[in-house]
Amino acid sequence: MMEKYDITQQIEPVRRTFLNVLCDNLKLAEKVIFVHRLIYIAEHSFSDYSGSSIGDCMEKIVQKVNDSYHDEPLTGLLVCYPKYFCHIIEGSEDSLYKHLVLLMSDEANRKKLGRTKMLVCYHHINQRFLPGWMAMTGKPPTLVEKIDVNSDLYRTSRHVYHCVRKLYKLALLQRPKISIAENTSITEELKSERYSGSLSVMDSRSTVPNEPTRTNVSFLMEKYPDCLPEYGLLDFLLSTPYTQDLQHYIDIYGIIKPIDAYKDKVWPVPTEFVPFNIFDKAYDPVTDLPTAKATAEEATDLLDVE
Repeated sequence: MMEKYDITQQIEPVRRTFLNVLCDNLKLAEKVIFVHRLIYIAEHSFSDYSGSSIGDCMEKIVQKVNDSYHDEPLTGLLVCYPKYFCHIIEGSEDSLYKHLVLLMSDEANRKKLGRTKMLVCYHHINQRFLPGWMAMTGKPPTLVEKIDVNSDLYRTSRHVYHCVRKLYKLALLQRPKISIAENTSITEELKSERYSGSLSVMDSRSTVPNEPTRTNVSFLMEKYPDCLPEYGLLDFLLSTPYTQDLQHYIDIYGIIKPIDAYKDKVWPVPTEFVPFNIFDKAYDPVTDLPTAKATAEEATDLLDVE
């Protein structure tokens, strides 16, 4: 007679979860968490004097965020003009959001900032453009023809593409420690119209950021006259309704949209399903927020009074 099959002797196979795959990919990329990239532009009225320029303001914010967050540091490239600036900033989700909040919430900064627009936002990028953060100044070329202010969505997207492509070129030219062969390939890539600003840049993985640096890019204008966005292009992108306002991007960040299906099933109709403003005021959880014991004692005191 055959013995009954004993299922307790079966060895459970090792099952790899999606979390295992994510952790392995982050380890191979030498990252702690996913890295994101934001590109935004703005007009400003900061002075050109040392210590009070837009470059000094951004440098302080980046340094403050990097000192506070230790997952993925902020890196990127700031291109400063007397009236406008363009910013490529890369980092973790929390550090990028903190950077935007520090920039827009400061009253002194708000007075010196005009129109601010978000151009593109890339999530889970493969590699960084630069290992550190740097600020640059330069004089861009002049547009031959003025851009039509009534451009439709398609034409506006093409102008956004051209602006981002110029910034990508400039970021590639500033990458350190590039061999002669690699530099030659980059030069050919910049000259080619097939370059689309893809994320497959060369070995620029997450590392401890270098010290912030300042560079004047007048020498780049001689060899690469098309690497700086023109004033007319930036003014158009700041004026068009098809680009998102930076403050609006900050306001909608992390907000859960209420589900319309509940409106006809709940009475009275609630104004908000999620109390987003509960932590607008800074709280110390140890001393400020009530505990279950404290709530019970308060209820007992109320009963005694009655």
